[in-house]
Amino acid sequence: MGRSRLPRALARAGMFGRQIGIRSYGGFLREWSLPWSMPCQSGEAVCREFGTSSSGSFSSGRGFEVGEIKDTQRANVVLNRLSKAGQLREAMQVLDRVDDPRIRIHRQTYSALLQVCVKLKSLGDGERIHNHIKGSSVEPDIFMWNSLISMYAKCGKLGSAQQVFDEMLNRDVYSWNLLLGGYVHHGQFDEAFTLYERMVQERMKPDKHTFVSMLNACADSESLDTGRELCARVLKAGWDTDLYVGTAMINMHVKCGSIEDAIEVFDKLPRRDLVTWTSMITGLAQHGRFQQACDLFQRMEEEGVQPDKVAFVSLLRGCSSPEALNQGKIIHARMRRLGLDEEVYVGTALLSMYAKCGSMEDAIQVFDKIKERNVVSWTAMIAGFAQHGRMEEAFRFFDNMIKSGIEPNRVTFMSILGASASPSALRNGRQIHDHIIKAGYGSDPRVRTALLSMYAKCGSLEDARAVFEKIPKQNVVSWNAMITAYVQHEQYDNALATFQAMLKEGVKPNNSTFTSILNACKSPNALDLGKWVHSLIVQADSGFDLHISNALVSMFVRCGDILSAENIFNNMLKRDLVSWNTIITGFVQHGQSQVAFGYFKRMVQEGMKPNKITFIGMLNACASPDALPEGRRLHALITEAGCDNDVLVGTGLISMYTKCGSIEDAWNTFQKLPEKNVYSWTAMITGYAQHGRGKEALELFSQMQQEGVKPDWVTFVGALSACAHAGLITEGLHHFNSMKDYNIEPTMEHYGCVVDMFGRAGLLNEAVEFMDQMKVAPDSRLWGALLGACQVHGNVELAERAAQKKFELDPTDNGVYVILSNIYASAGMWDEVAKMRNVMQDRGVVKKPGQSWIEVSGQVHTFYSDDKTHPQTEEIHAELGRLHREMKQAGYRPDTRYVLHDVEESEKERALCHHSERLAIAFGLLTTPPPTPIVISKNLRVCGDCHTATKFISKITKREIIARDANRFHHFRDGVCTCGDFW
Repeated sequence: MGRSRLPRALARAGMFGRQIGIRSYGGFLREWSLPWSMPCQSGEAVCREFGTSSSGSFSSGRGFEVGEIKDTQRANVVLNRLSKAGQLREAMQVLDRVDDPRIRIHRQTYSALLQVCVKLKSLGDGERIHNHIKGSSVEPDIFMWNSLISMYAKCGKLGSAQQVFDEMLNRDVYSWNLLLGGYVHHGQFDEAFTLYERMVQERMKPDKHTFVSMLNACADSESLDTGRELCARVLKAGWDTDLYVGTAMINMHVKCGSIEDAIEVFDKLPRRDLVTWTSMITGLAQHGRFQQACDLFQRMEEEGVQPDKVAFVSLLRGCSSPEALNQGKIIHARMRRLGLDEEVYVGTALLSMYAKCGSMEDAIQVFDKIKERNVVSWTAMIAGFAQHGRMEEAFRFFDNMIKSGIEPNRVTFMSILGASASPSALRNGRQIHDHIIKAGYGSDPRVRTALLSMYAKCGSLEDARAVFEKIPKQNVVSWNAMITAYVQHEQYDNALATFQAMLKEGVKPNNSTFTSILNACKSPNALDLGKWVHSLIVQADSGFDLHISNALVSMFVRCGDILSAENIFNNMLKRDLVSWNTIITGFVQHGQSQVAFGYFKRMVQEGMKPNKITFIGMLNACASPDALPEGRRLHALITEAGCDNDVLVGTGLISMYTKCGSIEDAWNTFQKLPEKNVYSWTAMITGYAQHGRGKEALELFSQMQQEGVKPDWVTFVGALSACAHAGLITEGLHHFNSMKDYNIEPTMEHYGCVVDMFGRAGLLNEAVEFMDQMKVAPDSRLWGALLGACQVHGNVELAERAAQKKFELDPTDNGVYVILSNIYASAGMWDEVAKMRNVMQDRGVVKKPGQSWIEVSGQVHTFYSDDKTHPQTEEIHAELGRLHREMKQAGYRPDTRYVLHDVEESEKERALCHHSERLAIAFGLLTTPPPTPIVISKNLRVCGDCHTATKFISKITKREIIARDANRFHHFRDGVCTCGDFW
């Protein structure tokens, strides 16, 4: 129906004469029109009555031919009748013809015309009427002034509304409310707050409509502090018990995140209607308090308030996770009994609920029952399939939607593009692109941005760039999408270049831009870039944003500048769990575990509850035997928090206990896990391998496969390592060859395990033969493994070859000189040792001194070979002397090959007796009571003679000794080591 026909049809149907006044829903009160009640006639009848003629209709583009009007009364009656008929164009033609200064248009007539402008949102005609008023001799009264404010405010020209307001000599509360409502309606909240304060200063008493508008402003701008101040004024003015004001207060608190305050307001209201109940139920559901929302819904019914479809839909929106599926089905059943579930509005809400709860099958059943599906219901299904990664079904529904004659809209296209999120979906994504062009959405900026993201996720950055470059006016969202695409594909140089181009184009970056470009700073090489971006953030005054601050802390951590990360963290005005987790994990990654523990304790003291990410980060801080007590305390906190059954945290606990030397605790944790994945199995298998319990590791590996858990490449590294440390050659080769059954290609880690396995068993020729048959050339690590095996087994010739190969692949590895020198020394080739040491001196190579340490009563004691600096040196050396005598009586014979200096045998024996690990063991025997295990750590591989000596000491003292060297753990009990002398 055309613009001219609609008012006439309504007039003939007698639908004019009604009053359009205050509308209220959810606490939103709006006054957007004034009453009229006079009977009306069509424009043609008016023209006939007053001597005008109609030669056309508005719908055909031809206007009234208005005759000369010389009578004030006739002019006003004509204009009033046309206004009431809603025929603004004809009225404006009459107004333009009134040029006789003796004809005066009445104030009421002007106001009526302005109201039609409001109704039709015709700003241009409103401005023409205003100009006509200025050119007339009419003195506007307050009613006319308010009509002008209303027209400008509701048509969106708030500057003119403010100008009219300022020109008024006398204003009433309605004048203030009209302008306030305009500012709030158009999102100009700062201007609304300023105007409200001016209203208070000018002693104009607010009414309930004022408070409702201002509460809406606080809600939409999420200004909780201002909202609370306003609530205090509402209370003082006595409006807190008013139904509409109370509902607006609830809405404000809900939107600002203060659900407890909303509940308090709700409980104090003496009267509640359906809107009030629905607002409170919606708020509880939105804040994750779903059970409370359900309880309130039941209470509403018990108090005799019958829920409508909006109330049910509000409750459904709280069902947004798989845990809420059963409750969602209960709500659905109640709606079915009331016959509400087949309506498209309710059906679409049900579709969305089932999709969020992960039950697309239920969603399909609901969809099939909807009688009249529209674009929204189809789109909800497509979006649901997209969210759950069911791409084929999403595309099938999209095709069926088009076949059903339903035209996709912007949201449909954005949803289906979201389903195209992998390289395999690129073809479908291009087909959707064609549909978008045909449907006329090719120039829509949001659809274009979604297209850009689709191509990026599908791996086609060329297509993404092509879409980006065709956007006629690139805004910050499209720039961000392009930058993010490059960052996701690790093309950091292109991301930076795009960011710089964006700045040159004068597009102001927002928080999303800064976050994306900060994510491009992944290494110390990018630190300068990160600092530059930080300076831009400071200039943009975005540094106080929580997400930006978190991104900055994370960037500095990744780039190795932990001090800058700490400085930003400590200056943050507000911190969330992400902030704490980032700084704690950062210090752990940088080897500052004690600082990490300090931040963890501070976090708990400040009332922030750790989550599983926090606990996993802290477990990584307990990665050495001296941290075992802290690890156990952390385990207690994890259990208290109810996170011990989580598979990720459980895997972290297994890894922590393994690194702390307590393989029994690791096994107990593994057994108690209610659910195990490939990572937890792998952690336990690797733990057994590191502790020399190769048979247990392989038994667990077999059990894992029997239970249907598919091993990954890391699991095979653990299994092969177990074979190497246990000397299980046949089993090791079997597992290496079985990798192809799982479509796992061997990596250097797997090859290295096999070379290590041959080397530890002394099968050096077999190791070389295996390396010669590899599909890829051995890298520096493999030649290093062979070189280490040559050192253990004294093969000088092969050691020289391995050293030469390692030098060729990694000329900067100065550790080769040290190993080769030691091999020469073990073989008694002192001339070669001297030559090698001269080379080392010329090149500035310093041999890393061996050191061992032990923690007693919370203090770490460190020892070097023949160390005499410890306060208890005399007692320690005396204890070693006693042990040495008893060991000899028990059959111990020193292996002086491990003394790498050309001295007398007696001196070599004395040097062996004072190696750093023996000093640490002796101190442990002196300072810890039996049967407490003695736990020591060493920075180098334990020497063969010390390994033998420790077996004797464990038998003589009847104490368990756990030694962690650079490669693994050794558990000595009653003269036996778990490694089986393979290490």
